[in-house]
Amino acid sequence: IQLGIKVEVLPNLYMVANVQLKRMITEKTPDNFDNLYVPGFGKTYDTSEIGVGYTYGIMYRIPFFKK
Repeated sequence: IQLGIKVEVLPNLYMVANVQLKRMITEKTPDNFDNLYVPGFGKTYDTSEIGVGYTYGIMYRIPFFKK
């Protein structure tokens, strides 16, 4: 599940933020070793299959055409 917001701060300049709730479906572990980090999921813990993440950023839209 991902929830986010995008706000126009100035003309064509946006601030973006989102929160992600992730659930691990499968995980392959090598012999005699435990996974500490799974790409796309983050840190793994033995107690939970659920992960939480967030992102934020600044976007600029290049105006190719004028209205």
